[in-house]
Amino acid sequence: DKEQSTSADTIDKYYILGYVPEGYELTKTYERPMQSKYDWTNSEGAYITLEQCHVDSTLFGMDNEAEDWKVVQIGNHKIHHRGSDVYYYLWNDGVYAYRLTTSVLWEEQELLRIIDNLQEKK
Repeated sequence: DKEQSTSADTIDKYYILGYVPEGYELTKTYERPMQSKYDWTNSEGAYITLEQCHVDSTLFGMDNEAEDWKVVQIGNHKIHHRGSDVYYYLWNDGVYAYRLTTSVLWEEQELLRIIDNLQEKK
């Protein structure tokens, strides 16, 4: 049973950002069966990080009592968002959960472009 539970939470398809704002380069890749993480940085040190796990996994915790999360609709996505110095965006597609972490507060159109252009990593 434990083996089945573990394999049910593994990633079959890894997703990566198909669009990143100008000036950002992929600087780090981390792919494991239960989680993936990709980092992009620019010359000023600003960053974008995309993490992925299975929707049934508990890798992305949200403490609703200690942190003020807002739910925003961006395109067809219901996004849980919070931020001050670092900005977090969490959503899922029914199979995988995603967390986008950025050091920049993006305008809604740019954020939509980033989120809407997830693509399967080849």
